[in-house]
Amino acid sequence: MVTPCYSPSWRGSFKPACLWKQSNICCRRAPKPLSASASQRDLWDYDGSCVSTIQLDSFKLFHRLSFGHRNHRTFIVVVYDPSSPSCRAAEYEIERLATGLRHSPAVQVAKLNAAEPDTCAFLAATFPGLRDRLPAVLLYPEAATGYIRLKGRSPTAEDVVRGVNKMYGLVLPMRPQLTLQDVPEGELAQLLYGGPAGLERQRKKERFRRLLEEVAEAREQAATAAAGGEAGAQSAAARDDATRGLLQSSPVTASVAPATPPVADVAVSRSYWSGDRATLWGVMALLSLFAFAWDMWLAAAWDRWQLERRQRKRARGVQFGQEQDTLDLGILLADRLEEGAAFAPSGRQVAATTKMTTETAAPLPSASLPSLPPPHTGPNGVGV
Repeated sequence: MVTPCYSPSWRGSFKPACLWKQSNICCRRAPKPLSASASQRDLWDYDGSCVSTIQLDSFKLFHRLSFGHRNHRTFIVVVYDPSSPSCRAAEYEIERLATGLRHSPAVQVAKLNAAEPDTCAFLAATFPGLRDRLPAVLLYPEAATGYIRLKGRSPTAEDVVRGVNKMYGLVLPMRPQLTLQDVPEGELAQLLYGGPAGLERQRKKERFRRLLEEVAEAREQAATAAAGGEAGAQSAAARDDATRGLLQSSPVTASVAPATPPVADVAVSRSYWSGDRATLWGVMALLSLFAFAWDMWLAAAWDRWQLERRQRKRARGVQFGQEQDTLDLGILLADRLEEGAAFAPSGRQVAATTKMTTETAAPLPSASLPSLPPPHTGPNGVGV
């Protein structure tokens, strides 16, 4: 039997998306007595529960819209399986969370049953591996896109509130921190477990169940490691047997013992320096030495030889471009400066330049650079 239940806390929500149910209606099954077994009843399916129910179609639309638009409210979706012991153990904490946050209109806590076939298929396609880690708390923070999944399979109400406040600090730093208010601990314990004593027994059972799960996981890991070690040992033994069989079946190796290489050859073969590597490093060393010598001496000697070659051509009447003549003149002037010559006073710059050019080219029979045009004198010129 399905009875419509109007949730006043959902009024004024995001109208175009129709997040939870059309016309803000959430369908909830008729309450069943809590005396029924856990496998026969749904979780949070009793009168007075503050946990809403979200249908699969609404959740699909809401989940897709959350990646293209910012969430207009904070939605906490609990994915659960009614037959899971860990999900049943989290029923009390999730109810505490929904009850303690009912004073905040910007937060809504809802549940999604993962035991239904359609929901299970959707979760397997959208949230890989989530079906094996229930209960799962999916948080869609306000003013943010997408969702985050809170870690831990046994979340408490305080853990979820801390996660929401942490997201508020990132996207809404001016928003006040959420707190749990007016949580009737005794009434919830009486409603779910028949009183505080039943709640304590349930907590002890949950701790014992977790301990058993940890022991089972440790045993499984140890068995896997042992199986891997045995498989490795068996494979090594099989390889040894195969090698021994090949040696025994070969007519040459059966009659003649394999020759042992000399100790020196073994040492050389195991060393780093092989013929190819020695050649490679030798070529690299020669290239490095050549580069160093070029930077230190060879480049200057090459330039000097080229300059003398051009000077000999000029003596024979060969003409070069103005740019090359200017560069050669600069080199000759730099050489004269290195030899200790100095510039003449500013009034005789033209005569000094001509004299230095003539003296530099004097050793050659008729080598001389074309004289540069005299600098322009005047109010804006170099001379006075």
